[in-house]
Amino acid sequence: MDADERRLLVERKLQANRQRRDLGTLLQSLPDGLARVLEPADKLFRGEEDTTVHFAFAPELGWPEETDGLYKGSDRPQDYFYKRFGWEHKLIEALDRVPRVHSSKPAYFFCHPTNLALPIFRLPLGQLHVNLKAFALNLTTRFHIASVDGQQGIYSSDYLSYLPEDWSPEETVYELTIYGHGKIRM
Repeated sequence: MDADERRLLVERKLQANRQRRDLGTLLQSLPDGLARVLEPADKLFRGEEDTTVHFAFAPELGWPEETDGLYKGSDRPQDYFYKRFGWEHKLIEALDRVPRVHSSKPAYFFCHPTNLALPIFRLPLGQLHVNLKAFALNLTTRFHIASVDGQQGIYSSDYLSYLPEDWSPEETVYELTIYGHGKIRM
């Protein structure tokens, strides 16, 4: 192993170890019910494992602020839904209206709260759906849920900007993208 390979290996191990430490911090800070959902889940530590979750974050899909959500034109699933909100409470209300999926189909849950590096969790899709609002209220509004087969997903994010039609003093835009859940009306 040459010096560059060794450096890369050390960086990956440091990244995975930080995720483990931050996971402990996160689980201690969550309400018991939500911690009991995430604690037993399979965890994929980036840097340590080769994950196949990249389909959900591929740049060729376009990013929400560049297009109308994650997918461009013909790449969109037929039941694709995308909406932006000027207020966090409106996003959380919208999450509460997402049709619940009662499925044991495996899914990935990735969230990125401020100042924490977390692993990717693997849980049943139905279990993630039941906790959508709790994740947003107690964890972060920046998360992605995607079935392992890539057929269903929910993507929630935010960025600094404002919507003239829904302006808030926070100057933050909250986005919600849903696919694979049938027709969504909000």
